Amino acid sequence: MIRRAVQAKIDVVAEDEREAGVRALLNFGHTVGHALEAGAAFRALHGDCVAVGMRAELGLGVALGVTRAELRRRVVGLMDAWASRGRSRRPGGRARGPALRQKTRG
Repeated sequence: MIRRAVQAKIDVVAEDEREAGVRALLNFGHTVGHALEAGAAFRALHGDCVAVGMRAELGLGVALGVTRAELRRRVVGLMDAWASRGRSRRPGGRARGPALRQKTRG
């Protein structure tokens, strides 16, 4: 899963090196997320801030009529399902999601 995600990002960046189109998708949640990180003096986890940003941006999209409410419900449901699997809360907390618990196969 991680390899596929990294390859997808590489493909998007290669397709849109100047961030003039599809690459903007990689910024989903980051505009609000970075503001939250700065507001927390960078003590909050980047992933947590981006996740909150994703929710906020989805809500704004629905309010502006550019995002379907059903899409927002689906994405938030997926985020909630992933979050319920748990992760570390120690300082500098590193993800403990299922992909990181699995042993690599050689």
